[in-house]
Amino acid sequence: MAEPRTDGVGALLRPLFGLLANVVVITSLLVFIGWKRAETQSSRLGLSEAIFTMSTQDYVLRSVETVLVLLLGVSVLAAMWVALDRWLSPRAAALRNDDPDDDGVTTRWVLRLLAVAWLVLPGLVVLLGLVDRFQALAFVLLPAAIGVGVLLLLYAAHLGGVDMGTDDHAGRRVQVLQTSGVVVALVCVFWTGSNYAEVDGHQLAADIDRAPQRILPGVVLSTDAPLHLEGPGVLTEEIADETATGEDAARYRYSGLRLLEYARGTYFLVSDGWSTALGVVFVVPEDHPGLSVQFLRVEGTAP
Repeated sequence: MAEPRTDGVGALLRPLFGLLANVVVITSLLVFIGWKRAETQSSRLGLSEAIFTMSTQDYVLRSVETVLVLLLGVSVLAAMWVALDRWLSPRAAALRNDDPDDDGVTTRWVLRLLAVAWLVLPGLVVLLGLVDRFQALAFVLLPAAIGVGVLLLLYAAHLGGVDMGTDDHAGRRVQVLQTSGVVVALVCVFWTGSNYAEVDGHQLAADIDRAPQRILPGVVLSTDAPLHLEGPGVLTEEIADETATGEDAARYRYSGLRLLEYARGTYFLVSDGWSTALGVVFVVPEDHPGLSVQFLRVEGTAP
């Protein structure tokens, strides 16, 4: 009587383990892509990603859009595979069984194309990359093309009834082949996400370098103690605090600043005249004595 109960528990746990595995993969993908985007942007700006001391949450928030695009792409490919499998599976079975009612010419050609997809798809992407305007797109799509091509090769081998033997190790060979396909798919998903994040980070850095005032929101700081912010475009004013007397009556206001990043209670600022060739990053903790922060909208945006 214990055996059916064990089978029932296994049937219940299998989808839970599958869900847990998916959550782990997606979470890892979010963190990795967020880190890669921040690292590429910082490197392109001549900085180090380590100075921003971002948390796991910061990385996740910066990668959601990229991961959604990847998941959308995977969903579209899965839907296309379902349609292909519905059409091809019965025809491939008839071909293996030498069905006289099916000449199998189209099926054979489709199986041959699937078998060489691992070479054809990356080759097409490489050719696409020879065109200047499509180089970034080809850079992102190349690992995806490799992953899809390998999976199609394994799928063609499955439909073609590749002989795995009839000995005791045949089942193990099939498991190894399936596991290899899953590993290849996961590696290519992470690789594609990495390339996408790299392109995105590079573009963001280029836009900031070109015109920070059109990309980054403006910042005006007021503080009781001087911050000694000196850089191209930074304006420092000493203002009177009418509510205070003595030494506390002086306050300092800094304008001409832009918010580069905010992480772990710290503002990372650059000036309006900042560039990778000339400029510094100001690090201002939000708990600085008497600090107040005003944010201004990005120039050129609708009010």
